[in-house]
Amino acid sequence: MKNNNGTIHLNTQQFKIITFYLEGKTTKEIALLMHLSENTIQWYYVGLRIAFNTDKLHNLFAQASIIPFD
Repeated sequence: MKNNNGTIHLNTQQFKIITFYLEGKTTKEIALLMHLSENTIQWYYVGLRIAFNTDKLHNLFAQASIIPFD
C-alpha cells in the first residue's frame, strides 16, 4: 500500500471499502455487497488504518479523500 516515498496506493478492494464507508454503509452492509465476510472487511479496515497511520475513522476518510486512486 505504501511505496518507498511514502505515497499510498490503494487496490480496488481497498478503494471500494473506503467508498462504501464514505457512503455511510456499515461493515455488515459492505460485506454483503462485496460477498465477503465481516471479518474480511474488518481486516481491510485495520490495514487501511495502519497505512494511513490513524486510529480514527474520520481521519482515515479525510486522508483518503485527498489521494489519487489507482
